[in-house]
Amino acid sequence: MSTKGNDWFLGFQNAEPPECRRPVELAFDGEVPGDLRGTLYRVGPGQFEVYGERHNHWFDGDGLATAVRFTDEGVTWSSRFVQSEGKQREDEEGRRIYGVFGSRPAGGPLRRFKNRVFKNVGNTNLIQHRHTLW
Repeated sequence: MSTKGNDWFLGFQNAEPPECRRPVELAFDGEVPGDLRGTLYRVGPGQFEVYGERHNHWFDGDGLATAVRFTDEGVTWSSRFVQSEGKQREDEEGRRIYGVFGSRPAGGPLRRFKNRVFKNVGNTNLIQHRHTLW
C-alpha cells in the first residue's frame, strides 16, 4: 500500500521488525549530552493486523514495549511484545480470536458468543517496580 501523501498512516502499520530483543545501535548526528544517561521506556500498539485480519480501531493493537538506552558508548533500541494471555493464545493457535476495544471477536455468531471475553492488549502503560518492568 502506498502512503505517499499520507505519511501519518505509517503509524498504523505493524511494527517492523515485529520484535527486536537484542539492542540495536542507533546512528545519529552530533553528540549525546553527557548528563543524558538511562533508559526511556515506551509502550503502544505494535500490531494493527493479526493473522491477516485488520483491527477496527487504533487502540486494539497488541502492546509493543520499546526501550531506548543512553549510555557512554552510544544509544541503543530494543522492543518486545507484551505477552498477555490473549496474545499468547492467539499466537499458539495462529489466528485472531478475541475482540478488543473496537474489534469484534473473530468468527461467526456462535464463535463470537463463545469468545465474548475481550483481550487485554497491554498497550497503555508501563510501570517499573523493584527492578521489574510491568
